[in-house]
Amino acid sequence: MITKIKIDDVASYKNPVNINDLSQFNFFYGLNGTGKTTLTNFLGVTETDEIFTEFSQCSIWPTDIKQTHDLFVYNQSY
Repeated sequence: MITKIKIDDVASYKNPVNINDLSQFNFFYGLNGTGKTTLTNFLGVTETDEIFTEFSQCSIWPTDIKQTHDLFVYNQSY
């Protein structure tokens, strides 16, 4: 289970944002342009994707979650 996400220096995130205390199910909502799609793009990107380097300042905990679990992201790109 993802417990923490840090988004920084990508799209609308010019300053670090830490999302802590995540539970098994989480719901993100907000106005247009607030970073919801950027967050889901980070969760869905893999090291082989061209946009992977855009998220070089972003982190997820546990750090190996993308290797040990399948993350399914449902956004407009889906």
